[in-house]
Amino acid sequence: MRPLVLASPIRRQRIGLILGVLALLLAGVRPSAEAESLPIYSVVDLGPMDGSSWSTGLAISSTGQVAGTARTPSSSQAFLGSPSGSVQILGSLTGEKGKSQGLGISGGVVVGVSDFGDGSRRAFRSSGGAMVELGTLNGGSWSEAVAISSGGEIAGHGNRKDGRTVAFRITTDGTFVELGTLNGGLSSRAYGINAHGDVVGESVDWFGVRRAFVADDTGIHAVGTLPGGGGSVARAINDDGLITGHATDASGRDMAFLGRPGALVSLGLLPGGRSSYGLGINAHGEVVGQVSGSLGSRAFRWTATDGMVDLNHLIDPDSGWLLQTASGINDAGMIVGTGLKDGVSRAFLLELKAPGTPDPGGEATVHATPEPGSLLMVLLGASGAGGWAWLRRKRLRDGQLRSG
Repeated sequence: MRPLVLASPIRRQRIGLILGVLALLLAGVRPSAEAESLPIYSVVDLGPMDGSSWSTGLAISSTGQVAGTARTPSSSQAFLGSPSGSVQILGSLTGEKGKSQGLGISGGVVVGVSDFGDGSRRAFRSSGGAMVELGTLNGGSWSEAVAISSGGEIAGHGNRKDGRTVAFRITTDGTFVELGTLNGGLSSRAYGINAHGDVVGESVDWFGVRRAFVADDTGIHAVGTLPGGGGSVARAINDDGLITGHATDASGRDMAFLGRPGALVSLGLLPGGRSSYGLGINAHGEVVGQVSGSLGSRAFRWTATDGMVDLNHLIDPDSGWLLQTASGINDAGMIVGTGLKDGVSRAFLLELKAPGTPDPGGEATVHATPEPGSLLMVLLGASGAGGWAWLRRKRLRDGQLRSG
């Protein structure tokens, strides 16, 4: 059972800051990028030492450790990266020639998927270089672990005895908890988990439409979609229950969103973009992801004050990097992702430089900011019956757990 946790001074301070910013927005006064310069990042290369082999960065821990996948002399395997730029290849469940992917990380523990001896693929956790197979759902033949919480619970998906793919949560004692599907749908997959063990992902209905979900101890619940839109996918959730992902809008485009069940707001596009995808979120509600369009793929960071900004405008233009995808962001503002370094696909880690540094790209322009009233409703969880219903369920569940 989870103990009663009262709001900390830091949490109260953060909520006060959010409310203060929102008050400015509602008053029609918006902090500008020009008046207070946006953060500037240094780029840490997290790829194989030869500089010519590819790597991808997929998850980041609270201390800036990174999980991803890198090319090895004989295969492609999961790695653990550090802010210093060092990379430790984690191997596979079948040895040096087997394939593996690092998909989640917390406290130095990497989770992911690896080749397995029977020709299938299996979820793993790796700590101190030791990779351990996690098993499957009862009667299943394969599994993938995609994320791990600060408390050690793991989210993933795999098949069950009837062959259907379903999302699961693995508790700290190794028990698999099947999360099911929305309304008896065809399948489900997990993509993120928070410290409370709430899992987000997608459930595919019988018409093939992807529906974002959040699953807690009371069951699996629909997140919803954008006004006038259709499908949706939830990719990450923070400890306050804010969710990001992507959903189709009224014009049929995929758009990054931020919100709670029943109350989603589009985060917009960068110039030249046709679609956007929210992939990571931190405790402050800052979202990172990818925009695709006429200029190819570009990594973005979104905040309530600055809107959506191309991360390539926040690094040294002579660095040789083109940042294509931002996969995760921690509470310290460090960002992990994948880009091109001198034409080679490489994992990167962005670290904040000293605040107030002039923008090297000269184009730290705000491109998209949600309508302030909608943003206020979303962040306070006060928009839509679905959002209120989810909050009531969560409070009831937390009260039951904390009283035990």
